[in-house]
Amino acid sequence: MRGRIPLAGLDHSDYAHPLDTEALSALKAIPGLPLLVRKANEAGLDQIARLQSLANKVRVTERQFGRLHSLFEEARSTLDIQVPVDLYVQQAYSLNAYANGVEYPHVTVTTSLTSVLTDEELMFIFGHELGHVKSQHVLYRQIGHYLPMMIQVIGSATLGLGNLLAMGLNVALYDWMRKGELTADRAGLLASQDPTAAQTALCKLAGIPEAEVATFDMDELQVQVDEFNRLSKDMSGIALQYLAQMWDSHPWIAIRLSELRQWMDAGHFHSILKRRGDNSGMASPGSSAQHVQRCPVCSQECLPNSSYCIYCGTYLLRERS
Repeated sequence: MRGRIPLAGLDHSDYAHPLDTEALSALKAIPGLPLLVRKANEAGLDQIARLQSLANKVRVTERQFGRLHSLFEEARSTLDIQVPVDLYVQQAYSLNAYANGVEYPHVTVTTSLTSVLTDEELMFIFGHELGHVKSQHVLYRQIGHYLPMMIQVIGSATLGLGNLLAMGLNVALYDWMRKGELTADRAGLLASQDPTAAQTALCKLAGIPEAEVATFDMDELQVQVDEFNRLSKDMSGIALQYLAQMWDSHPWIAIRLSELRQWMDAGHFHSILKRRGDNSGMASPGSSAQHVQRCPVCSQECLPNSSYCIYCGTYLLRERS
């Protein structure tokens, strides 16, 4: 496997997609979000996610699936993620991967994904999911996945008013989740540092028969993506895209391929490799731990060793050891 440039001191702001940043700001401005965060903590979503993984998946270690463990740890190191992140394998025929857990971050990949993708393509997928962790996406994504259940709880607790809040949050959450995927794709590319593998990994998610992988033509697919871009440029196309994807957690593959290519063509990918790679011999900056801390937004006292405020969902700006 070819060497990769370790990206010392990489910050999620280096690769964040502007649509992700904008949508997250809009989401945080919705009054019902603190209520939803509190309900998520009352329901113990973080603990539920950890228990489900321990109970029904196989954890990857040096002794268990050593090849996957090595690739995953290389992706984590390349992205300069200081906190430990576990990897699990789940039996499923779908090609899927996802990140869970705020206090106990972990990534799950399906058996089919590990069978169909090459090592270089897996590096892109691992980097993508680790990008969600590094970019602090997991709390709100986790809430989005459990939201249908939580709507019922909130509605009952607020005599139905919570249903209205939750529906508005639902739309905003899914809008942000789709845009957050564009940021995570950039992290995946930074981890793999192989544009071709990033593109073919996305294409396999879209649907390439395994027997046809060897003859797959990326140039022919680009013709298809260009046609999509032409059709979607006018306002009616933009509106239709939004309506068609409203309840999707991921944007269409054509959009993801286009956005990734634009980011590369603009020179940002190679700029980060050069800038952060030049710092690879330097230690990553850290911050001293605090025993008592208050949320900078709502001023509530936060629990020791917590990564985020359980009252309003604000992430706490400190490193975890």
